[in-house]
Amino acid sequence: MPTEPQHEETSPRRVKGDSLASERFPRARRVRASADFARVRGLSRGKEGRNAAGALMAVAAARQDPPLATGSRVGFTVSRKVGNAVTRNAVRRRLREQMRRRLPHIVPGWDIVVTARVAAAAASYEAVGAELVAQLARIGMLPRVERPVAER
Repeated sequence: MPTEPQHEETSPRRVKGDSLASERFPRARRVRASADFARVRGLSRGKEGRNAAGALMAVAAARQDPPLATGSRVGFTVSRKVGNAVTRNAVRRRLREQMRRRLPHIVPGWDIVVTARVAAAAASYEAVGAELVAQLARIGMLPRVERPVAER
């Protein structure tokens, strides 16, 4: 009887004591206090801030006062309208990972709040990432993104 070919494992195995800290979303780069969330939402409509919205999310940004040495901070909100706790956490994880991958490119000196919309629960990982990039570029938090030829 023929045996199955042995396949190498495609994902690295974690060894006890091995840290993935370099791949985590750093605590110093997160908006965590409710006062900071309120400040960003309030200032984003004035001269000190910027905002943009799409089908999957709304993004608001306000200047840090004074600017922090750690760079820009990001916070995420997902309301109960989006779904149950499992769904909300899944949406939050998708948003956080997409933002983590783009964090080195974010303009420093800003607090950014990303608010998920109901449609984000059914959206794919790639769709969430594409809209996040579009909204961040729209408010000037990322370097200018080239649009595909079909959209010009």
